[in-house]
Amino acid sequence: MYTLYEAYKKKIADLELQREEAIALMDKYQKRLSYFKQLMGLNWASYTEEDGLYTFSDSCTFDMYTQEFIFPAKYEAEDFEVRLIAIPETCLSEQADEVMLHINLTDAEPLYDARLQVELLNQFSSDKWDLHRSLFTQDDSVALMQFFEGLLDKSRPFSIIARGQGVGEWNGLRVIKANHPQDELEKAKKFQHDDPEMLRLRRSELYVFLEREIKLEVNSYTDPKNSNIEVVSPEFQKAMTAYNLSKNDILSAYRTARILQKLKEELNVLAGTYLDREKARIVIDRFNKEWSRLRISVGPTSFRLSDIEL
Repeated sequence: MYTLYEAYKKKIADLELQREEAIALMDKYQKRLSYFKQLMGLNWASYTEEDGLYTFSDSCTFDMYTQEFIFPAKYEAEDFEVRLIAIPETCLSEQADEVMLHINLTDAEPLYDARLQVELLNQFSSDKWDLHRSLFTQDDSVALMQFFEGLLDKSRPFSIIARGQGVGEWNGLRVIKANHPQDELEKAKKFQHDDPEMLRLRRSELYVFLEREIKLEVNSYTDPKNSNIEVVSPEFQKAMTAYNLSKNDILSAYRTARILQKLKEELNVLAGTYLDREKARIVIDRFNKEWSRLRISVGPTSFRLSDIEL
C-alpha cells in the first residue's frame, strides 16, 4: 500500500506539472489566436454573393472572375490598408512560405468602363429636341460589334435605362442631376448664354456597359435657365402638378426620347450592316423588345416612351 501511495504521489506531481505546461501552452495558443484575429479583422463587413460577384454592406464589390476589388465612388479621398496574410506550417510557427502580392491601384475616370460612349454637348436648340446628327461614327464600329455580340448571347441580361435629368450641375468631374435646381437657377443668372459654364451643362449622353449584364443608359440635362416650352400633353401637365416637375424636367425627357428614337433607327440599320441576316434579326428583335417597354424616369415618376409624341 505504501509503495502504491508513493507511486500515486509521483503521478499527481507529474500531472500537476503537465497541467502547468498545458496551461502555459494554452496561453500561447490564445495569444496567437488573438493576434490572428487582429490581423484578419474583428468586424467583418456583411456581403451578398451572386455568380462570383461579392457586394459588401459598404457598397464595395469584388469580382471573383476578374479579381477586381472596387470602392464606391466618393467626392473625397480616403485612406485604406492592405494586409498580406501568410499562413505558417503550424499555428505557433514563425516560418511561412513566401507570398507575393501584386497591386494595381487605379483612380478611374468617371464611366471609364463604358464600352460605347456617345456624348452630345449643346446639340439641341433652345427649348427644342430635334437632333440633326448621327449618334454613331465609323470610330464606334468595334464597340458596336461588341454590343451586338453581347446581345447575341441570350444568357446575358439586357436592360435600357433612360432618364430625363432636368437641370444639371457640375460636380467637379462630370454633369449630374442638380440636387437643388432652384439654387442652380439663381447661380446661373450671372452667366451669359454662351458661357462655357453653361455650355457644358447642355449635355446628353449614351453609354453601353458590357459586363455581367448588358446595360444601355441614356441621360439628358439642361442648363439652369428656365425653359419656356409649351407643355400640351395632359399626362405631363398632371405629372408636373403631382410631382412638382419643372419645364426643364419635361424638356430633358423629350430630348432623351428623341435620342432613343434615333438610337433605334440607327441600330436597326447597323445590325444589318455588320451582321449576317440571321444574327441581325436576333439582335434587332432583342433590342426592339426591350425598347418597346421603355419608361423614361423624370424625378420621382416615369413616362412610357410610347406616350411621348415627338
